[in-house]
Amino acid sequence: MAIALLFLLCCLEIAGAQNISVNPSTVEVLEGGDVTLTCEVTNYKESYILHWNRIDGNVTGDRAMEIFTTDGKVRLEINSAQIEDAGTYFCTMYDKELKTVQLSLASKVTVLFHVLDMYPLCAFSQYLGQLQVGTPVVLRCQYPSRDLKNVTSLVWEKGNQEKVKGKQWQYLDEQKKMVFSFLNFTATEDLHDETFTCTYHNQSIRHQHQVCHIGPIGVHYAPKVKVYPGEVSIDAGDVQIQFNCSGPAQPNLVSYVWHIIPQTEGIKTREINNGKSLILTDISQELSGHDFEIKCAAINKVGVTNVQAVLHIKPEHTDNESSFTSSIIFPVAIAVAAVCFIFLIIFTSCFLLSRREKKNVQEHFPNNTLEFNNPGSAYATPVQRAEANPYATVDAAGLVVNLPDPEQDGAYAKAEEFEKDIVELIKE
Repeated sequence: MAIALLFLLCCLEIAGAQNISVNPSTVEVLEGGDVTLTCEVTNYKESYILHWNRIDGNVTGDRAMEIFTTDGKVRLEINSAQIEDAGTYFCTMYDKELKTVQLSLASKVTVLFHVLDMYPLCAFSQYLGQLQVGTPVVLRCQYPSRDLKNVTSLVWEKGNQEKVKGKQWQYLDEQKKMVFSFLNFTATEDLHDETFTCTYHNQSIRHQHQVCHIGPIGVHYAPKVKVYPGEVSIDAGDVQIQFNCSGPAQPNLVSYVWHIIPQTEGIKTREINNGKSLILTDISQELSGHDFEIKCAAINKVGVTNVQAVLHIKPEHTDNESSFTSSIIFPVAIAVAAVCFIFLIIFTSCFLLSRREKKNVQEHFPNNTLEFNNPGSAYATPVQRAEANPYATVDAAGLVVNLPDPEQDGAYAKAEEFEKDIVELIKE
């Protein structure tokens, strides 16, 4: 029967057949979507009867409805289209007066089906509610595709439509007519409460829709807490200081344990804010000058984190000791300054005396030259004097011997002594 109708559709030639048109000629709709086909006749008469037919099956009465208009049109509306609604539709016109039948050209309807019930949309490698930091995670998304040659892809995104940092890959299963996509990433703290979506893209029909949704996932990690203030100095006595221990944790059900090291009974403690804060009061004067470590242990089901702060208790009578130190330092400084002044005076006196002696020498010897080369001079060398004295000789060592004149020898000795004094004076 279907072959016969198709033959009539292709070959039948009846006068005025070109007056029947259908719109659209082809249409694609997702499973569950709505489709409207329109059949129109030009030069419409009341004797015309229009009706929609289907080549490869009957028009489904439950979801398809024919709506007639007075302007020569008839619409076929298919609501919530299913796979069985896909096919080739055509319109017939029966003229009651002429007893003739006229057929329209075909209108092809294609219904794209969703994921089959036998395949889950998404899957994952483990329970995503209690992931540990550093745990590898694999997500899977799949979607059926009748035509695997179409440019089809499955894209993973986070809930805020950001790209996911991780390895993504996909493949086509021609036997199952399925597109598979995988996402592999490592659980980190910033992914806690994050959601992931897998979106189907088909560029051939410019269509995309969300296939599946996973999340939010739970990434568990030990508390990441700090103690503040980290270091503080206070005086002993009736004072109060508060230390706070806080930070992110997952799960956030955290218990806190405080310790003071070394242990002491000289400090009163009190916990507030469910143990997050520790208040220290009434610090004993006996603890003056001591240091203590204030330790906080934050505990959840994943692990324990230990952090600490430092408490310095100032020494007692700090002001009196400073006064005593000042009373000693100032006299010592004055004494040192006096000694330095005395040494300065002595050094200045010696310097001036030396300058005066040099001035006296320059007055006696204006040219700053002694007559050492004159054998007759009182300042000549012993060898020069020996060569000038016929009664003296010079031995192999260069010394003057056999001086016959004691008075002259004494004069030589005085001259040598005076010569040494002059040389030393010049050196100064």
